[in-house]
Amino acid sequence: MVISMRRPNVYKMFEAVCKRGLYKYQINLNFKSDRCKKLIINKSRQLGISTFYAVYVLLKAAYEDKKIVVVSPAERQSQHFLEIARSFSDYAQSEYPDYKDRIAGQNSTEIAFKNGGKVISLPNNPGSIRGYTADIIILDEFAFFENTADVWKAVLPMSTRGDLVVVISTPNGEGGMYHDFWKNYKKHGFERVCINYRECPDFDADRITHIKSGLSELDWRQEYENEFLGKRIAFFTAELLDSITDGGIIPANYPEQLQERLVFGVDIGRKADKTAIVGLSADGEVRYIQTLENTPFSEQKEILKSLLRHASSMKIDQNGIGMQLAEELRNESDGIVEPVQMTNQLKVDGFVGLRIAMEKKKFTMPPDSILRKSLALIERKQAGANITFDAPRSDETGHSDLAFALMLIYANANNVDSEPSVTLIDRTRQDDGFFRMPRDDVYGGKIGGID
Repeated sequence: MVISMRRPNVYKMFEAVCKRGLYKYQINLNFKSDRCKKLIINKSRQLGISTFYAVYVLLKAAYEDKKIVVVSPAERQSQHFLEIARSFSDYAQSEYPDYKDRIAGQNSTEIAFKNGGKVISLPNNPGSIRGYTADIIILDEFAFFENTADVWKAVLPMSTRGDLVVVISTPNGEGGMYHDFWKNYKKHGFERVCINYRECPDFDADRITHIKSGLSELDWRQEYENEFLGKRIAFFTAELLDSITDGGIIPANYPEQLQERLVFGVDIGRKADKTAIVGLSADGEVRYIQTLENTPFSEQKEILKSLLRHASSMKIDQNGIGMQLAEELRNESDGIVEPVQMTNQLKVDGFVGLRIAMEKKKFTMPPDSILRKSLALIERKQAGANITFDAPRSDETGHSDLAFALMLIYANANNVDSEPSVTLIDRTRQDDGFFRMPRDDVYGGKIGGID
């Protein structure tokens, strides 16, 4: 009688249980995991990385006597990892008699083998981790651990003796230990692997559209585009935008539709952006919205000249390619056009002024989806004591161009004779004739470095 000595391998096990073969990035991980000492993986969500490592470590324990410790952000995730490993183990027991003979037992945290090999799955509790010895350590979704430093201290003694340390995660902001490991990987002795959702055949156009519909632009970039985003706060909340939206406002979109005088803000588009024009009435209503995409400067100038007939003032972003247009229009407008340099302080001034106007109900806007999304994407980012404002780019909103055009109307409204911005912002006048910005008791931290 011939006794079958067939031995399962990662490829056959994965295909049998998952009903498909390993994808290229999983094959690459299999190769690197056998040859590296320290591996750090920056991955998009839902790529099957944990599933791959479940079968990988199971066979390492069963056939190479390896002790493996897998640490997850919480007990639920640690149990889930062990459930995946058990599904592979159940299959192997049914198909491979030699594997079945190797099983010693299992409980809520581990699968053990007679040769001393083990797969141990734990939540990120440093007290529970200490005391274990391991040949392979896997830290799954490490950026989402509440206590990364303590966990790393607990596994560090194991990592110096073991065969392999794998740190896996989706990015979760800048400044944490995972971000430091990724950014300074050579210093920490890691080999880096970045895996994007585009490498996974499961992500077709319909699936991508469905996922994007449930995420903000920032969440999509961090969870699927492998980006480390800093500490950013949406400056205009959904609740605030709801409170100042009036369905009765129907803005004009072309100069010939206007019958009143407005204050205009114009953000001149760069290569990847659109030129955005917003017009505001004296009582703070958005009455004009227009975007110009791939429009020659000569045509942009003619449109803006047409709007000057309905303008009490017009602020134009003069950074970069907007300088010539802003200067030409100023010379032709009898002082109505004001070229504006887009500095960080100006952005702080403008966006804070706009928010004050919203909170004091001195600003209302129509239910225009692009304008709303542009405002919703404005990020307040704090680095130490300094605050900056910016926005991610998207095909729909550009660089939140409409929001920046609107911001220009509220920026530098520091002169008594500045109308209608003074009325709209309603700040407190000082004896020197200037209007002061609110301080950190309202918005937290310094504004643009001002005490």
